[in-house]
Amino acid sequence: MNSVNLGVFRWTPKRKKAAKLLSSGLYDYKSAAMETGITEDTLLAWRQQPVFFATFQLLPFMTIYSQVESNFLTSASLSSNDNQDALWKTPQAEV
Repeated sequence: MNSVNLGVFRWTPKRKKAAKLLSSGLYDYKSAAMETGITEDTLLAWRQQPVFFATFQLLPFMTIYSQVESNFLTSASLSSNDNQDALWKTPQAEV
């Protein structure tokens, strides 16, 4: 049985690739391990690391947020400085 090493988790190219494959939803553990060139046991051991597990679970949401943010910031409706300034102002309470 694999033990969880709570030391520093270092991202390697293979760990990044495995996280991306798993987060895509198109790969199970076995196929992600094969595509990455590691054993399924290794991938399951990485999954026990909180930072790895959280990353591949959250990556799809981070990608969506990044796309929405990018679309928002490059929107044609934000072409003037006045429009941009208005978006970031805190509404004042009416007296």
